Amino acid sequence: MNLRLKLFDIVFILIFLIVIFLSFFNLFRKKNEKAAELFVQTPKEKFVYSLAKDGIYKFKGLLGESSIQVENGRAKFIDSPCENKNCIQSGEISTNGQWAACLPNGIFITIEGKSKQNSFDAVSN
Repeated sequence: MNLRLKLFDIVFILIFLIVIFLSFFNLFRKKNEKAAELFVQTPKEKFVYSLAKDGIYKFKGLLGESSIQVENGRAKFIDSPCENKNCIQSGEISTNGQWAACLPNGIFITIEGKSKQNSFDAVSN
């Protein structure tokens, strides 16, 4: 039996080995994911805050001043001049993609980046 390798065979084996090496490299390397941040959009400006730093932030909107509290990696409206206070009743946001808004005052908050909690969008059987 003659097991002579041809050029195509050698190239195929090299490509296969490179793909395996890169797969293991990507599997075990530490990912540099951005920490979770709070993005605040007002009628006139945009702001970005780290969810790692607790604090109360005030923003001027269309009706007056809204207050947003950041605590333990979560953000929520704690005061707003709107009439029905739906923004305060909406509760806390803490994971990537969650948002809350005070529409009458024109203040929108959202979280982007890797958050501490692991959560599911949906569960099915």
